[in-house]
Amino acid sequence: MAIPESRLESWTGTGADKGSARCRRTVRNGLRSSRSLLSQKKDDFSVYLQGSYANTTHIHGGSDVDLVVRHEST
Repeated sequence: MAIPESRLESWTGTGADKGSARCRRTVRNGLRSSRSLLSQKKDDFSVYLQGSYANTTHIHGGSDVDLVVRHEST
C-alpha cells in the first residue's frame, strides 16, 4: 500500500512553529514585565529555544518546547 503524497509532505515538514514562537515570546515578555523580579532588579537575561525547535527537527504533535532562560548577571 502506497503512502499518500500529502502524508509524506506532512512528515517532512516541521511542527508547531507558530506555537513555539508564541511560547517563547510569552515567557520572555512575562520575565520582562514590571511584576518580574528579574525586571525589577534590572538583571540581564536571555530567552531562547533549545533542542528540536532550535534545530528545526520537531514534528507535528510530538514535540515539547525547550526554552532556556539564561541569567547573565552575577
